[in-house]
Amino acid sequence: MPAGGVEHRYPPASEVLGGRWATKKISVAPFGRGWWSFNPCVHRDPMTDTWRCVLRVANYSLPDGIPQLSVDARRGRAMTRNAIVELDPETLEISGLREVLELDSRPRAPTCTSLGYEDVRLFVAGGRLRAVATALQLNLDRPSRPEMALLDLSSEGDITDARPLRGLWSDRPQKNWSPFDGADDVRLLQSIERGVVVSDRGIVSAGTAPDPGGAPEPPGVRPPSKSGVEIRVVSTARSGTPAGAPRSPATARRSAPGSTELRGGSQLVQIERDRWLGVAHETRLTHADHRKLYWHTLYTVDSRGVMLQRSVPFKLSPAHGIEFAAGLAVDDRGGVAISYGTDDHDAWIGVTTLGEIERALDPVRADHSKIGSVIR
Repeated sequence: MPAGGVEHRYPPASEVLGGRWATKKISVAPFGRGWWSFNPCVHRDPMTDTWRCVLRVANYSLPDGIPQLSVDARRGRAMTRNAIVELDPETLEISGLREVLELDSRPRAPTCTSLGYEDVRLFVAGGRLRAVATALQLNLDRPSRPEMALLDLSSEGDITDARPLRGLWSDRPQKNWSPFDGADDVRLLQSIERGVVVSDRGIVSAGTAPDPGGAPEPPGVRPPSKSGVEIRVVSTARSGTPAGAPRSPATARRSAPGSTELRGGSQLVQIERDRWLGVAHETRLTHADHRKLYWHTLYTVDSRGVMLQRSVPFKLSPAHGIEFAAGLAVDDRGGVAISYGTDDHDAWIGVTTLGEIERALDPVRADHSKIGSVIR
């Protein structure tokens, strides 16, 4: 049983990946006591073969799922800073740690409950190093409503500009979009289950859900309006159904029991001409104490965002209820690194092989029964 008494029914990654799974802790403390590093994003630059990793460093954590705010933090105000390191491609040892400087000068909402760019995903698009992250402070009209921001990065990894990605989806909180790494232009998988791909200019592909005017999401499972900070999201839906209950019968058929749906985790890395590999998470609240339980799934999509394959659900870290994969890198020899955080407290990298991942993937039949809103 994991720490905190959280039960789960999912096999460990080592079982799903045939035993070829090893992990190492990469937590760092660049900003001293009261700052915890987690949710790392490992990235292999397809242009230079440079291995980098961005770590989210925040003044709060969730050990055993229990919120813990730094004694030095301003009451009710969470903050994220980011640290970037280079990794040795052979050993994944850390070198050259430095803070990611935020050089963009956009105005910030003074009443925002959480500052900083959260869960940064590094990727290359159009030959430039970029990132996508969750932001709360850029939404001046609706402070603390999470939205996605596209970040331009310098060669050192500093944020030179940040632009909120707004569109039809902006009436609802947005988090965890998955960028296509190495694409000719910016392409982001906004919804894994519905195959919705967007760019910095709007919707590119509607994937398997072609009806943008479909039925609205039931109020009982709609995300709360202020759900950007993980320490504030432990709640129950208004209908009395636990937040995280299945959205629809179609979703329930394709997901593990008690889950919501696949949500973005890592970047999408191209492994064949029109096949992109990613790792996504699902989450629900435990009935006993309303603590969060996460698990992960490997999947592939084509360039339109249509899912081709997926693995069975599994736990990256069976000892923890909360786990969150934010990075994926594949080397030229078929080695794979997956970076993830646990309990918003620690950072890890797990390694396996592309061969083991291929054996874990099963084909997905097209499911045209999932009719609903393209943008959720």
